[in-house]
Amino acid sequence: RICYIPDFKFIDLVTQNYVWAEAKGFETDVWKIKKRLWEYYGPGKLEIYKSNAKKVFLKEVLNPK
Repeated sequence: RICYIPDFKFIDLVTQNYVWAEAKGFETDVWKIKKRLWEYYGPGKLEIYKSNAKKVFLKEVLNPK
């Protein structure tokens, strides 16, 4: 069984829907599996943020099927 809980959960004030967020330093093999599972089974939109030495930026958004 794979259990994955993203780093943050918040409500989008425009759509009034939950949005989950993940902050990634680097991607591991386990993360790649969890990402694919979220795309298929996730309860809602997942925003993936990355950072470099100067800023944090939105890398991608996963919308489950």
